[in-house]
Amino acid sequence: MLALALLGCGHGKPGEGASKGAALPDGSAAPSASAPGARASASAPVVAASAAPPHASGSAVPLDPASPPPPPASFVGAKGEKACKAQTVELGGYQQRGEVTLGGRDGRVGAAWRVRLPNRPQVQVAFASFDKDGKPVAHTRGVGMTMVDVPPRVFASGSSQAGARPGAPSDMAWTVVWYDEKGLAYTRPRVDKLPAPETTHLRALGPAAAGDVALADSPGGAVLAAAPFAGDKAQLGIFSFAPAEDVNAVKALGVTHHGKAPRKPAIAGGASSTFLLWEERGALVGSRFDAAGKESDAPCTIAPASHDGGDPQTPGPAGAERDRAAVVPVTDGAVALWMEGSRVRTRALDATGCPRSPIWTVAEGRWATIAPLDGRALVAWAAPDGRLLAARLQPDGSPPPRGIDAAQGSTGIKDPPAVATFGAGKVAFAWSEAQSAVETGKRLVMRIVDAACIP
Repeated sequence: MLALALLGCGHGKPGEGASKGAALPDGSAAPSASAPGARASASAPVVAASAAPPHASGSAVPLDPASPPPPPASFVGAKGEKACKAQTVELGGYQQRGEVTLGGRDGRVGAAWRVRLPNRPQVQVAFASFDKDGKPVAHTRGVGMTMVDVPPRVFASGSSQAGARPGAPSDMAWTVVWYDEKGLAYTRPRVDKLPAPETTHLRALGPAAAGDVALADSPGGAVLAAAPFAGDKAQLGIFSFAPAEDVNAVKALGVTHHGKAPRKPAIAGGASSTFLLWEERGALVGSRFDAAGKESDAPCTIAPASHDGGDPQTPGPAGAERDRAAVVPVTDGAVALWMEGSRVRTRALDATGCPRSPIWTVAEGRWATIAPLDGRALVAWAAPDGRLLAARLQPDGSPPPRGIDAAQGSTGIKDPPAVATFGAGKVAFAWSEAQSAVETGKRLVMRIVDAACIP
C-alpha cells in the first residue's frame, strides 16, 4: 500500500489540515473534510427516453413521458444577433494538436492546449487567460512538457496577486493539470511569463490511470478529484488539491462504499454536495457526498446496462458504447451527461444524486460536453456537419426547442470542443478548425458570447 506522502505533492506538506476519517485514493488513511463545495435537424428521429430506475429508497421516478421533447430544431448564430456581443480570439495557428480545454470564474477565462515543438519528442503544455471581452490577461506561454497523450486541463483557483509584477492588476489564480511520465502534474501559472512556475506531481496517479481519474472545479477554489482507491481499486477516493491558498496542499474528502470495480468516473462539486458518477458492470451509477464527506446510503442507477429485455438493471448484451460521462451542479441537484453511440444523453438528478427525470436525447453528434449556467446546464456538441452547437437545457434536463451555433462561420470543428461559463454573463467556447483550404495544420479558436443570447 502506498504511503500518503507518495500521493502527495513534490513539495510542501500534502494532506496538511485534513481531519480524521477519510482516505486518499491509494488507500492511505487521511481524515474526512468538508467537501468543496450532430446537428439535430427538425427531421431527425426522436429517440424515446429510457425508463427511469427506482430510487434506492424505493420511490420511483415516473416512466417515460408519452411524447418526449424532440432535440433542438433551430440554432441561432453566435454572431448573428444584433443585440448580442461575440468576441473571437485565435489561440494558435498551424497547430498539429487540436484539443483545447477551458476554465473560468469571476469574469476571467483560462485556456490550455498542447503545442508540438520542432525537433523535440515532447509536446509543450500551453496556457493563456483572458478577460470577459477576450483581451489577454496572461499571454500565451508554456507551463510544462509531456509525452502522454492526454489533453491538459485548466481550473480557476480564486483571485490572487501571486506572480504579478508590482502595480499590475490582479488575475485569477489558475491551476493547469496534465500528465507526464512522473504522474499527474500541475502548476500555478503567473501573470508574467517569467520566472517559470514550479511543477508539482501526484505520483500515485500515473499516466496509465488517466482514464479513471475525474477532475473538476470546486466552489472553494481547489481542484476536485476522484480516483481508484486502495490496492484492489474496488472503490473511488475523493480528494482535493491545489487550493488557492496553498498550491501544494492535498486533502482527503471521502471514499465510496458501494461501488463494484468502478471505472471512468465523473465528479462535480456543488455548494453543499459532491456528485459522483462512474461506470459499473455496463451501467452508469451515481452517488453523492454531503459537506461533511458522508456518502449517500446507496448509489442510484443513472443509466441501466445495455440489455435486450428483462430486468433493465441486469447487464445484458453490449449496446451502443457509452463515453464522455460528466455531471454538473444545478439549482435542484445536478445534471448528468454522456454519449451513447452518436446520441447525446442527459438526465436530471435530485439533491441526493438520484434520477428526477427520464433519460433525454438532446441531439445526434459527438464530443458532447457540459457546463453549469445560471442554475441550469449548458450542453455543447459537434454536429455531423461540423458545426459546434449548444443548448441550455430545461430545468428537468430535457432539450429546449432552440440552441446556438457557437462556431458560426467556422469551416467545421476538428477535435473535441470546450465550453466554460465564467461569470459576468459570459460563456466561452473553444474549438479547432482547418487553418485554410490549402494549408496544413489547425487554427485554435475561442469565442466569448453573452449568456443571455443563448436561447
